This record gives sequence, structure tokens and C-alpha cells, in this order.
Amino acid sequence: GHYDLMFLTFLRDELNSSPPLSRAERVSLMDIIQKSVRSSASPPSSPNNKLLKSSRTSPSSAEASGSEASKSPDSSPAEARDDVKEFPASLATWINKEHGFIRINSKEGLANKWFLSKGNNNGSWELLEEEVLSTFQARSIIKIISNLPTIIQVFCVRQLLLQ
Repeated sequence: GHYDLMFLTFLRDELNSSPPLSRAERVSLMDIIQKSVRSSASPPSSPNNKLLKSSRTSPSSAEASGSEASKSPDSSPAEARDDVKEFPASLATWINKEHGFIRINSKEGLANKWFLSKGNNNGSWELLEEEVLSTFQARSIIKIISNLPTIIQVFCVRQLLLQ
């Protein structure tokens, strides 16, 4: 829908503000990517590449988003107020710009920040999947490489993200 281009701009800004991964992290994540690519030679629209819905049955989205800030070792319970949303320093990080691989460091954090930027205080990863990411997958703009850790590959619009 109409969120597409705005979400890509939002994602680009997140990627540009995040520190680079260490060499060890990059090597480890590229190993996950290579194993995933080898095990599924299917096109981006196949069911193997859909965002897994099973993660939604573990802790609820509300629990995950509500407790994320309080799990930080630097924050005390007094700092984690319900009316203030705190986000990890890096919500998304490039793994490999040349091939468009991105690690989502905090699914709920990224979704919450996206929806807050749209004036919606009730956003979740599940809603982001339904409203934005599913459209990108259907159009073969992104491919989900891994759900743990969350790794996506951006295709057609990679140049926009690199600007």
C-alpha cells in the first residue's frame, strides 16, 4: 500500500544510523544465510520464505513490546515507564550491503518505532508483517532468510537503501 516507500526510507535511516557489525558477527550471520540459501532453492513467494507465524504463539506481542525496554541491563525498573518507549540503539543492521542482507535486531522495537512515526502507538511486529512486509514479499522485494535471528534480503530497492 501507501506505506511502501515511506517504510523503505524509514528502514534506510535505521540502517544508516546503526554501527557496523563486528567481523565475527558478520561471518556468523553469513554462515546462517549460506545454510538457509542452500537448504531452500525456492522462489521468494514460496511458503518456505514466509515470515513464521509460530513465533506469535510464544510470548504475546504485547508482552514482548512491553517488556523489551526493561530487559536492557542499563535500565532500572523506574526508567521503564509505560508512557515512554525506549528502543535499542540499533534496530536493524547491514550484514552485507552488496547482497542486500539485513539483520533485524529488535522486531518489536522496529515495528513500534515505525508505527510511532506514523502516529500509531499500538504497532507490533505482527501488524508490520500484515501491513508492510507481506506486500514486499508478494512483490519479491524482500525475502525472509531466517527468523532466528531475523534476517531479510532486500532485492529491487537495495539502491534506495544504500543512498
